[in-house]
Amino acid sequence: GTPNRVLFLSVDGVLHPAETRTDFHFDRTNMAHLNTIIEMTGAALVLSSSWRLKSSWCRYVYEALEDHGIAPFFSRTPRVWHKKEHWCHDDRGLEIKAWLVHHNAKAWVVVDDQEVMVPDGHAFRTDPCSGLTALSVQHIVDLLGRRYKYAMMLYYGRLTLYYGRLTLYY
Repeated sequence: GTPNRVLFLSVDGVLHPAETRTDFHFDRTNMAHLNTIIEMTGAALVLSSSWRLKSSWCRYVYEALEDHGIAPFFSRTPRVWHKKEHWCHDDRGLEIKAWLVHHNAKAWVVVDDQEVMVPDGHAFRTDPCSGLTALSVQHIVDLLGRRYKYAMMLYYGRLTLYYGRLTLYY
């Protein structure tokens, strides 16, 4: 079934700075921040990035998530085709809405470095030069909701406390 919480994930400008010399580099700190979001919220990942369009790119993202101890993506958004004009329009907002029509996620957020047309309170835009940051984590967790009722996040020194569990990033 569909997970209760879903994070629609872009790659460029989120998991590595958008202007990285090679697109096939995932920033360790950005990946740690993503892991924290997943741990705090229990959200499943849905790949909404253009990286979902080519199987070799999907495989690379899948392996990068796995290498960083992050559960692989649950699903991918569909590609929206405009039959009238016989061309594909890359509109992430429409693709996300199309995915949501077939899945019943209770809470969801889009994390992207570009503006995505979705209802207010469902999108978080990262700085493309830095990707996910500690401040991003706090905002995204607030949008999705915490997995544990008493979870708290003390993120100023990169210290995260989960319900009876301590994780320290260095």
